[in-house]
Amino acid sequence: MDLVYTKGISGHCDSTELAVIVKYKYKLTDIGREFEPVLESIKVWGNKYIQYLHDKNA
Repeated sequence: MDLVYTKGISGHCDSTELAVIVKYKYKLTDIGREFEPVLESIKVWGNKYIQYLHDKNA
């Protein structure tokens, strides 16, 4: 963890700093929803490929 601090990736917060958690809601547009079948196809293919690699290396 010290490496993370020394490289400036993270740092300590003073107790005087306020932590605010912001939540956003996203939703797809109509055209975005039309792309869902493409993403589902990629997911199915990826799962099959993972199984193929697993079986090949077993």
